[in-house]
Parts: sequence; C-alpha cells; structure tokens
Amino acid sequence: MQNYDKAYELARLIKDSDEYKQYCAAKEKAFEQEMNRDLYKQYRALSMTVNAAIMAGQEIDEESKQKFQQLTGLLALSPDVNEFMLAEHRLNTMMGDIFKILTDAIDLELDFLQD
Repeated sequence: MQNYDKAYELARLIKDSDEYKQYCAAKEKAFEQEMNRDLYKQYRALSMTVNAAIMAGQEIDEESKQKFQQLTGLLALSPDVNEFMLAEHRLNTMMGDIFKILTDAIDLELDFLQD
C-alpha cells in the first residue's frame, strides 16, 4: 500500500507544481474565448490524426497539411493560446521526465517507443 500512498503524494506534488498551476491559469485565460477553444480542439484532433499517420508510415494528404497549417497560423495569432501551448508543453515535459525516472528506476524497457 505504501507505493500507492507515494503515488498519491506525487500526484499532490504535481498538482501543487508551478508547471501545473501555470497550465491551469493559461488554459482558463486562453479558452475564455470560445473561438480559441474550438480552434484548439480542431488543432489537437488533426494533430493526433497527422501524428498517427506519420507513425504508421502513411502519407499525409495535401488537404490535411493545409488545414493543419491554417489552424497553426490562426492559433499563433493569439498570445493567450500561445502561452497556454507553452505551459502545456512544459507540463508534458515534466510528466515525461517523471515517467522516464520511474521506468528507469525499475529498468522497464520501453525502447520500442523510441523508434
């Protein structure tokens, strides 16, 4: 049970971290405008589709490329969305680092994720 207690403690520490607090504040500010929220949702969905296709070795169709570029350009016009995306990246980096620390500690081989 001690492992679970430590996991809950880590979760509390993450929730209290500057990265998480900045992420929440930036998200709230960026998505005050419904248009920003809708554009970002479209961007994320298309981003996942494009990334999945790339990982599968598939060619990205021209329409998807253009739509992705348009959404990226529109989102770049909003300083609030840019700040949110930077905060999201910092939080994801922290979470990735924590996951790597945990997997390295138990010598869990996830090399297949690197390819």
